Amino acid sequence: MTQDVKKEKELKGFDQIYSRIPHLSFYQICILLFSSYTIILSGAVQNASVILNAKPEEYRCVPEGLNSTDYQLIDLLSPPNPCRVYDLTNVTENCDLDDPKSCLDLIETEQCGKCENGFVYSPNNTFQETVVSRFDWICEDSLFPASSISTSVFMLGLLVGALSFGRISDVLGRKRGLMLAHSLCLITNLMLYWTDGPVSFTLMRFLAGAFAHACVVVSYVYCIEQVGPNWRTFLGCQHLQLFEFGIIVLSIIGYYNRNWHDVQIGLVLVGLPFMPLYFFLPSSYKWLYSKGKNAEARATLKLISAKSGGSIDDEWINEFELKSLNNEEEKAGITDLIANPHLRWKTIVMFFNWFVTSMVYYDWA
Repeated sequence: MTQDVKKEKELKGFDQIYSRIPHLSFYQICILLFSSYTIILSGAVQNASVILNAKPEEYRCVPEGLNSTDYQLIDLLSPPNPCRVYDLTNVTENCDLDDPKSCLDLIETEQCGKCENGFVYSPNNTFQETVVSRFDWICEDSLFPASSISTSVFMLGLLVGALSFGRISDVLGRKRGLMLAHSLCLITNLMLYWTDGPVSFTLMRFLAGAFAHACVVVSYVYCIEQVGPNWRTFLGCQHLQLFEFGIIVLSIIGYYNRNWHDVQIGLVLVGLPFMPLYFFLPSSYKWLYSKGKNAEARATLKLISAKSGGSIDDEWINEFELKSLNNEEEKAGITDLIANPHLRWKTIVMFFNWFVTSMVYYDWA
């Protein structure tokens, strides 16, 4: 008996289908690429805070008594600290603003106060407008600055999306769950284009983060279910490569769009191509069998077999169902991650790994 035959004999459960279809074929690669396209949008959305919450390089407080928003004039009449301002109420009445240098000797530099009239921003900043400059989220003395709170709420959305859509995809199915997450991600990012308030922005970013990360979770499960065990580990590790490609796409969007509203439109446009790709994706036969939709599962198996050059027919499916479905083991639950000693240790290790990875990726990077 050859090594390959031995391996086929060792296939159990749903993996038995890979005795009749390739572990990886061109058709399966297309499925992986199409379903993973959603991660491009996820990568861009999850890292968009770098642009949306970017702090302007040059800004000045608007002085009291100066009826002008000219940045060069305000810069000339401002203290070195951009978060402090001179009171120019009496100064502007006794000097010619057409010759602003004549006003410098009249400024009482000892009287330097906090900003109370907003800020003016240099036209030479990298970005014309970000949410930080739109909502004046700078020079905050609070222990919890508004910009940091907004970003933290967004990160909370990632957690909520991961926890909720794992269950949602179990109920609706991998394919429909993926479309739901992606569609809602597009809608929330489009709504962010019209958002013009700090509270509404933070709320919509929370939802955008939840749906973006939901795409990652659902897409990963769907992809793993479409390939044989010989390729699962490798492709599972490579799955997030398109996430990094999304960061590259975000950089291009930010380079050509220097206003955060326009960046949101760019994100929406990036996600639109998945809509037609969705209709080329087969349903998850594993999910169909788990929900008792055996007829649909058989049709999906035969479709995958035909497209990938396999040899699955009705006779083989009947034998497969007789052996696998009638001897179905007790379903595992989330509590097994803790109850099972072997899984408990792996779960603890994975928790620690992702804690360190996320801290480095989102904080230090």
